[in-house]
Amino acid sequence: MNHLSLEKIAFRCLYWIILPVGGLAFLFYLYIVLGFISDQRPIMELIQSNKDMLTIILSGGTFLGVLGTIIYQINTYKSTKKTNALQRFETTFFNMLGLQQQITTELKSPNKDIEEQGRALFEYLYKDYYIKGKLIDEPYIDNNGIVYGDDSLISILWRDRLDGYRKSNLPSVFDHYFRHLYRIIKFIDNPKHDFLTFDERYAYAGNLRGTLSKYELVWLYYNCLAGP
Repeated sequence: MNHLSLEKIAFRCLYWIILPVGGLAFLFYLYIVLGFISDQRPIMELIQSNKDMLTIILSGGTFLGVLGTIIYQINTYKSTKKTNALQRFETTFFNMLGLQQQITTELKSPNKDIEEQGRALFEYLYKDYYIKGKLIDEPYIDNNGIVYGDDSLISILWRDRLDGYRKSNLPSVFDHYFRHLYRIIKFIDNPKHDFLTFDERYAYAGNLRGTLSKYELVWLYYNCLAGP
């Protein structure tokens, strides 16, 4: 069942009150004018003899003024409410974005001999990673003859497709990274944030997308394909 907003109810009340009050005011005006023309009585005398009618019209006008004030206050409240909600949303969003960057900066390789850390780790584990002293399987070699790391993600995907991704320990390096990234997306898409339009949500998601490097997007793509 649909519920009317306070603003719509106020507008409907205003509409149905303006018609009768306006009609009464117009009839009273005609009555005064016609009485003045027909009886040649002073206008003030005609008004004095119809005090009750005039009181009703003035009361109706006063009520319309009060109702107009209420509608204005409703609009002001809605505008203030959205502004405050948007400020709280942006504060939380940019705090989460900052934490995401901190998580990215603190990433470390599973191999203690590897110096790459932070965002550089995405590229290294995707292209160059190999375990020293381990028997070589079959590394991926592209059309330009470039040999990739035997234990890198691209070599794993080339040998075993998505099953290799699911069985590999490499994605676990980015578990915290992916979980928090997912929470940011869920926060943007939260139905409770009904003050945001689709375009506004898309813009915030675009801000998040702008912080991701090419290799972060590659890992995110395969993470989504592989599923939970």
